[in-house]
Amino acid sequence: MRIGWMVPHLGCFGSIREVVELSNALIDRGHAVTIHHQEGTPCAWLPCQAAVGPTDAALAAGYDLLLLVTEWRRSDYERLLQADARVRGVVVMGFTPTDDFAQLLDGWPHTPSNGGAVLADALHREDVAVFADGPWQLEWIEQQTACQTATWLGGVNTTMFTPDPAKRGPISIGASGDPRDRKGTDTVQAAMRIVRARHPRLQLATYWGKRLDQDQLVEWYQRRHVFLDGHRRGGWCNPVFEAMACGAAVVCTDIGAVQPLAVHGETALVVPMDDAAGMADAVEWLLGSAPRIERLGEAAVRKARYYTYGRAAWRLESWLERALA
Repeated sequence: MRIGWMVPHLGCFGSIREVVELSNALIDRGHAVTIHHQEGTPCAWLPCQAAVGPTDAALAAGYDLLLLVTEWRRSDYERLLQADARVRGVVVMGFTPTDDFAQLLDGWPHTPSNGGAVLADALHREDVAVFADGPWQLEWIEQQTACQTATWLGGVNTTMFTPDPAKRGPISIGASGDPRDRKGTDTVQAAMRIVRARHPRLQLATYWGKRLDQDQLVEWYQRRHVFLDGHRRGGWCNPVFEAMACGAAVVCTDIGAVQPLAVHGETALVVPMDDAAGMADAVEWLLGSAPRIERLGEAAVRKARYYTYGRAAWRLESWLERALA
């Protein structure tokens, strides 16, 4: 099958990783995939097997499936609706599941002209399918609106992100360090201040802003015994899942984006959002016994192997076969 994407750019962002990684897996399964963005230039930071072209070229390409991933710009959505494709879809990559947002989606066609307007319109059209990177988003949308959605697309590259215990030295705790509010790094920092009151030599390692290439990023994860994540909002939490795939014991916040990999007490320790004290307690518990860290990390690696982009490609392929039948 011929599958196309419309994305805003091919820069170094988690949502773009998902598009490229899934495209690679689809190509491995024998499909033809092209990623369209404004510049039409190749992806420079991640291995990409897909063809790349300008956005305008997507409109008349006659794809079996054309998927739109944007920041919900209405103009891009209008172009999707005009495109020559057998199936058109929009991909949701994170929102805050509030009552107000549910009412906004259910208020179509009187929804204001903002991000929710595109999603609300797509949900109420028979000629546009709604996808997401994480399953929780589709479940929530269906519960709140009674509208049918398609399938979810998130995964983990367990060929790239793998454990290597030999790279570990003294106990090391890491976090992304991403300063954006929705990433919750302030919660992580507050938790570490509590932990360092008892363990003053412990430091928090971060990778944000260090411009690591992919090999360096993998090695960075492999060196961590514990990984902390304070996300407040997201669709599919790449940092948590990459850390898990590399064997770190993860402590993360209880939001939909960490499901289904981060299962409290089994594959990760999950604490309430914005609960720095709870996160610190979880870290203290892990530091109290090296086998606890090892067991949690080993379980995380096993869990990650069930959520590869190959499985995500199979889900999309199966859904599209049914849609085209």
